[in-house]
Amino acid sequence: MATLLIAAGQIQQGREAAAEGRSAFKIGLFNQAVQEREAQAIEQKAAFEGVRQAKAGRRIRGALRTQLATSGAELGTGVTASLEAEQIAELELENALIGFEARKGAKRARRKGELDVIAGKQAKRRGRAAKRASFIKAGGTLLTGFATAGVGPSPVPANDPLALALT
Repeated sequence: MATLLIAAGQIQQGREAAAEGRSAFKIGLFNQAVQEREAQAIEQKAAFEGVRQAKAGRRIRGALRTQLATSGAELGTGVTASLEAEQIAELELENALIGFEARKGAKRARRKGELDVIAGKQAKRRGRAAKRASFIKAGGTLLTGFATAGVGPSPVPANDPLALALT
């Protein structure tokens, strides 16, 4: 009776390990979905920031042109053209940086989600392996218990007269 209880306990441990693995896998999938939403939010925020920065850039360029015009400088030539070109380049660089940071952040979030799924798959595999090992262990426990109790097939075939005579 004790052998059966031990075997049943081993099987239950294996089932619990497999359930834990499945649960970890589902959590990994959920975390991946959360990270994907995070990546999308980062990309949306960058798009809004890009639009906001572009509008601010137009205001800055307009203010620069106004200042240059009120100073009496001739617009579009010489130093004024160089100042305007430099200002435009700085604004474009700032906008490119917003996009770069967004792509980098979104990629980081997606990678984290992928790693969560990989970890979940590994946990699921470990759970299945633990379940399989527990069934094997329980089978060994049962065989050992039955052999110790003398239950099971006789080592001497019943229809072999020579073997029966020697026993």
